[in-house]
Amino acid sequence: MKHQEKETPKLVMLRASERTLLDRDEACKVLGIEPGTMRKLNLLGCGAPSLKVRNVRLYRREDILVLRERWMAAVDVNEQDRLARRRRRDESCGAEKTDPLMMFLAHRTMIDRLVIRLFWSMIIFGGLICLILY
Repeated sequence: MKHQEKETPKLVMLRASERTLLDRDEACKVLGIEPGTMRKLNLLGCGAPSLKVRNVRLYRREDILVLRERWMAAVDVNEQDRLARRRRRDESCGAEKTDPLMMFLAHRTMIDRLVIRLFWSMIIFGGLICLILY
């Protein structure tokens, strides 16, 4: 009896962790973006925090939802006001489509990060040239 009591919490913990950890495809479905876009966000360091377990990148559901809320708050949009998500829930087709707003916000995030990196690299490069010439 004591042996079963010790194993039960572990099983509950494992089941709970399976539901909260998403692979790349599931995380993309929650965000409404394509897997390639998610890879680019991770490459630039502006995506959701992730865990890498045996060459599989996993995301916590809470982190994905926080990222989604942060992007939507940046353009002052509420989830309840969106028609695209409501339409998708009403449709019964099996093919998951991307969310146009979330794709736009993901691309905007990537462009912002690239512009900032380019700006800082120009400052550093210009400063080095000034030091060399003077």
